[in-house]
Amino acid sequence: MPDDSTGGTPLPAPATIIEPAAPAPVAGAVISGTGGSPGAPVVPEAPSGAPPAPEIPAAEPAAPAAPARPAITEAASLLEAAGAPEKPAELPTEPAKPADGDAAAADAAAAAAAAEPIKYEPLNLPDGVELTPERIEAFDAVIAPHRLPGEARQQLAELHIAEMQRYAEGVAADQWRVFGETQQAWQQRVLADPELGGAGHQTAMKFVAQARDELVAEADRADFADMLRISGVGNHPAMLRLLYRAGRRFAEPSPAPPPHNPPPDIGKRPAQGRFDRGQWYDHDKPPG
Repeated sequence: MPDDSTGGTPLPAPATIIEPAAPAPVAGAVISGTGGSPGAPVVPEAPSGAPPAPEIPAAEPAAPAAPARPAITEAASLLEAAGAPEKPAELPTEPAKPADGDAAAADAAAAAAAAEPIKYEPLNLPDGVELTPERIEAFDAVIAPHRLPGEARQQLAELHIAEMQRYAEGVAADQWRVFGETQQAWQQRVLADPELGGAGHQTAMKFVAQARDELVAEADRADFADMLRISGVGNHPAMLRLLYRAGRRFAEPSPAPPPHNPPPDIGKRPAQGRFDRGQWYDHDKPPG
């Protein structure tokens, strides 16, 4: 034990000094040194002339370091960055089912309404259009089972009337077209007729007019003209040929009277009495 310079009083033995263990290396770091395995604590060498360092007991192996945590940033998290969830489409809600008693009452009311005949107001018809009651009843018999309202009934009637008017106008126009074409064809036949046409057409029509004036009285001329215009028969070759021949007859002179007057006793019966051959024969009587 070394002497104490304080008067010879012995000092207590110095306590064993344990050097603090070197800090555990950070995971993933490489510590380079001479000798020893990487990651082992490095013991500093004692300076020369110094007393040997006390023996350091072997340190227990350090626990494995926890993995490094990533740095916390201010960026929004995935949850925060996610948009608001889309609102699902609302499904149609089913009407509340009535109770058995209510359903039976509703069915009975519907059946009663369907059984009751629907009544309609009179139709508003355009001017000049008339529908018989029988036709209106037939029309209502078709639409009444469908329980159509009065407005729809009126619209259907107007649509039907407009379509029928359009059809009638088309039929009339087609009839007038055919009538005109027929009249032109008859006139062409008259101009090509041997008696009525050709160079003597104007002369033949004078005979036609003469026969018309002789056979149709003055009071009937207007009706006769309407008949010709409506029927178109005034252009038909057969009608004009008939009047032409009649006009020729009227234009022929009357036969001349006989050259002399007949005897006064012509046509009279012979005298009554005894038969006389001399009245009938002018030759001599036989002897006897």
